Amino acid sequence: MKTKQRFEIDTEGMRALQKGREDWQLVKELIANVWDASTSLCEVNLNSISPTKAKLVVRDDGEGFSNVNDVWTLMGHTEKRLDSKARGRFNIGEKEIISVAEQATIQTWNEEKGYGHIITFPKTGGREVKKVKSLPKGTEITCILSWRKRQVEEVIKKLELLLVPINMSFTINGKNFYSSKPYKVVDATLETVLQASLGEPLRKTRRQTSLELYSSEKGRLYEMGIPIQDIECPYLINVMQKVPMPPNRDVVSNSYLQDIYVTVLNATAEELNDDSVSATWVRTGVEDKEVKPDVVKTIINKRYGEKSALWSTDTKANENAIANGYEVIHPKSLSPIERATMINEGELQHTSDIFKTKFGTEDIIPEEEWTQDMWNIVNYSKRLYKKLLHKPLKVTMYKLPKSDTAADFSNFSSLLRFNVSNLGKSWFEGFHYYQTALLLHEFAHTKGDGHNWKFDKQLEALSGKAVHLALENPDIFGTNKG
Repeated sequence: MKTKQRFEIDTEGMRALQKGREDWQLVKELIANVWDASTSLCEVNLNSISPTKAKLVVRDDGEGFSNVNDVWTLMGHTEKRLDSKARGRFNIGEKEIISVAEQATIQTWNEEKGYGHIITFPKTGGREVKKVKSLPKGTEITCILSWRKRQVEEVIKKLELLLVPINMSFTINGKNFYSSKPYKVVDATLETVLQASLGEPLRKTRRQTSLELYSSEKGRLYEMGIPIQDIECPYLINVMQKVPMPPNRDVVSNSYLQDIYVTVLNATAEELNDDSVSATWVRTGVEDKEVKPDVVKTIINKRYGEKSALWSTDTKANENAIANGYEVIHPKSLSPIERATMINEGELQHTSDIFKTKFGTEDIIPEEEWTQDMWNIVNYSKRLYKKLLHKPLKVTMYKLPKSDTAADFSNFSSLLRFNVSNLGKSWFEGFHYYQTALLLHEFAHTKGDGHNWKFDKQLEALSGKAVHLALENPDIFGTNKG
């Protein structure tokens, strides 16, 4: 025997699946259907009628079902799939809650056809369809549900989170809820799903839309006023077009959420405070290819301060950065993508870029280009080092214009290096205290790691020895010696 349809729906199986969802998610589908219809009225009444039962009524004044078969046909064709401004696409919304209801009734009046239908889903199962010549305008859905008072209260509380469309009269148990003006509206180009025509595949595409932002202590993502999921971002974000989602319509993909985050970040970066600038949603937005360079710079400045640099393997450069008031950012505190974005788009530099201490042969000044004043300081440095540390000293000169390092010392090779670009040639002229002070500072690096307590102790010791050396052997000092 050949049948027309390939599949049949097991009502009990569908009931089991839908019972696993939050109760309010089932009700919101009815409201989304009303808001998609050509209507200005949506009345929701939900009340306990016994300790274990509740009655739900959702009514509108729209055009009613143009095809009454849509009431019980799952996945049927719907023109909502052709419209990115319509929330529906699966044509299963009212079936979901009817599947879990003990009994349900839908009465719908189609003004254009001049008649309506009353469809009853009795407790015993099945359905009854009655064509009638007179009904109030619109559609009314009534469900008797096995919900306790606590469940009813939770559903109502959740429904109050909906963002009411403009020009919509929306009530819950007679209480009016009004549309509110968003704090900010942001242009966006986001993924959506559409059919080119009825019967064609539902395809993903990208369309320009807007995001309505509402300040909130707890973030939440919406599809044209209908809540989807909680998010970390401190805004209620209302996407004003169809959002790609699975049939339960309660979650979006990570990639879609990243598109949301980068769009919001590009529009609100200047408003971030110290507590939120390192939030996960901000980091996710920074990692997106659509993040704006000036936004990345703003994030860097807000998170680390206007003077910041990435840690470098050049420890001397790190020390110089810290000494100059820079916040040194360790690479492991950033994801690889976030770090690359901050370098490429935010122009974040490594400490070695700002405080270059390593140089190549092209930076070295040949000895034949040294002035007599330079030679005088070189010879003085060697004499002082020999007397204080009892080892020969090697000295070289180099030019690093972008470095603020005046000199550096390698204990391993007993090598002292002067950065002429920083010191200037006049520094080498004559014989002054600051020359001796710099030498003693560099010689103190024979102890300790950087500028720790061992370095401090060595500097104290060398300074004391230098004073006594000057008293006992003054000919060591000065730059006019051979």
